[in-house]
Amino acid sequence: MRSAELHIAIFSEKYAESPWCLAELLFMLKTGTPIVPVFYYVDPADLRWVDKGKGGYAPSFLEHEEKGRYTPEMLQEWKTALYEASFYRGHIITNKEHSLGSGSLIIVTTRELEVLRCWGISSIYKMRTLDLFHAKQLFCWHAFLQPSPLYGFEELVKKFLDACNGLPLSLKVFGGQLYGKYCKDYWECQLDKIYRVLHKDIKETLKISYDVLDDEEKEVFLDVVCFFIGEKISLAIEVWNGSGWTGLHSWEKLMNKCLVELDEQNCIRMHDHLRDLGREIASKHSSHRLWRPEQITDFQNEPEKRSIRGIMIVTAGSTREVYDGLCGLAASSLGLKIFDVRGDYVSHIIDKLVSKELVWLRCNDFAGHGNLPSQLSLKKLRVLEFRSFGHGHQLGELWEVDSDGSLCKLKTMWLYRTRVSKISISEDCCPTLETLNIGDNDNLTEIEVVPMTVKNIRLENCKTVNNIRGIGGLVNLEDLRILNCPELQELPSFAELTSLRKFELAACYKIVKLEGLEHCRSLEQLRAEIRWEIPGLQNLEHMERLRTVELKTNNISAVEPCIRALKEWPGEIIVCTRSGPDAASQLVSAFTFPNLSIVDSVENIKINCNQYAELFQKRPSNVGAIMVCFVISCEFLILETEFEIEISSEGCDTIDRTIVGGKEGKWVWIGGEEKNLMEALCQLLAILGR
Repeated sequence: MRSAELHIAIFSEKYAESPWCLAELLFMLKTGTPIVPVFYYVDPADLRWVDKGKGGYAPSFLEHEEKGRYTPEMLQEWKTALYEASFYRGHIITNKEHSLGSGSLIIVTTRELEVLRCWGISSIYKMRTLDLFHAKQLFCWHAFLQPSPLYGFEELVKKFLDACNGLPLSLKVFGGQLYGKYCKDYWECQLDKIYRVLHKDIKETLKISYDVLDDEEKEVFLDVVCFFIGEKISLAIEVWNGSGWTGLHSWEKLMNKCLVELDEQNCIRMHDHLRDLGREIASKHSSHRLWRPEQITDFQNEPEKRSIRGIMIVTAGSTREVYDGLCGLAASSLGLKIFDVRGDYVSHIIDKLVSKELVWLRCNDFAGHGNLPSQLSLKKLRVLEFRSFGHGHQLGELWEVDSDGSLCKLKTMWLYRTRVSKISISEDCCPTLETLNIGDNDNLTEIEVVPMTVKNIRLENCKTVNNIRGIGGLVNLEDLRILNCPELQELPSFAELTSLRKFELAACYKIVKLEGLEHCRSLEQLRAEIRWEIPGLQNLEHMERLRTVELKTNNISAVEPCIRALKEWPGEIIVCTRSGPDAASQLVSAFTFPNLSIVDSVENIKINCNQYAELFQKRPSNVGAIMVCFVISCEFLILETEFEIEISSEGCDTIDRTIVGGKEGKWVWIGGEEKNLMEALCQLLAILGR
């Protein structure tokens, strides 16, 4: 304190109870050094009225007097010191949201997002890993005391950056560990060690968030690191619910603690070092999870066998010992809940399965049998995935339907690369089914889906399917996608699909009508690839919830009736055509309907191109948020305007996508490979400006 150039005195509610604090304050005043007081939930008046027995500090001095430990002279000096300090200009901190004054910026960091939400903080910035440039600088400052690598260490630094994957903690720890050690062999040794053993400093820091989880949340975390990275979150939640856990609640806890995240496709992601930490913990956990072939033999050699929660193994190239071990585990693991085996001899391994607790069953190459083993119970199964299976004529041959329902709790079914000719999903067999995905089937000709619980259907690359029955009565169906089924000629009526929100139809060119589509009043997104006008698409004018219409065609006349029917535009209209500049010009004329007639003035717009110079100098002023997107092939393009236009360079490597504006609004997307589409842009702007 004697050498300090500035003293900061923090006056809290219990400040006067401490003789040490009072003595330090007296010393500060005697040194003559500048003092900055901070009044923390204390009013400066509380310091002034102590001598008269008033204010918040008066009771503390009465207590000092009663104890008799300090002389009256000392107590008076303390009171005088408080009185003098009360007149210093400082900071008054009270329980007010804006108590720091206008323009103050408060940055709060936490390991748990819920802490911020509870206090009503709305502007939450999620920390990202460092990009390559900043990661390199951080690592090099710790390893070399400079922002770039020493000569000859460039490639080694790149390898460490890959291993750290942008995590600042890892970059600092490994950079500091390598400081002063400029032997390349040592660096290579440490690099190899990173992939085998997580550094203890990193492990201890990351483990803090894991340690505060409750038992169920820890189990969910271990499931993620062993089985669910890269999987859809909906699938994982079904598995956790089927395990007797509250899947969504536990997942949200992990999200709040920033242990996991979702990508744009709603697939689970996490940092590699968190994954490595979790897998190290999982390898010692009482409920075992097996995800590497070598774990099979290690587990077989354990003196005390632990229960196995799940197995996820790729057997391709594995030894006979691994194969025998898998067969043994399948035959002895009565409580197995997760079974995902891909590779060689899958059918033989499944033959040994005896678990009656399976929640998730995924297997590839189940082609050698007509049905699942009789001893295998599927009554607790939530997720079933088959890829490459079946020599029979119907899917129903894979299991026997009993009165209780063979798959009575099944929620999600994936059937890919089958050899069956018919797939029939009955109400008796799957009374709770919600999601059905069927794809890449060359022999399949008929599909029947009956369960009223189904919400999502995706049918893709089924080139021989010509009949789909049952979906017309699925009143709970929300998402229907039928892609690349060229032999499909007809779809059931949509009249009863009142819950349908998303519908996508692509490369199904034999379909000539969509009956009853106008009754789908809940429809929000419509995407269709068509070659000619399809009755039903033009009956969209009463769909109040419709927000996205995406139409792809090589025949502009096929989509024009649909566009004209949209008197009230949805949030997004996309029309993509590759039929050349003449068709694009026709498309432009399709947008001259009444809701654009409000445009009555124009402002400047400038577009420079190596093929066209200042193509158009005018644009409408009150077009609002109508955006025009042209897909062009052009070597050089600069857009200088505040008009809400997006011009993308699809298929062109020489320029980047240019985005101007960005307001939420209505889109028209005109696609094509001809540079003459720039002329169509001029025509469209001219029409808008009329």
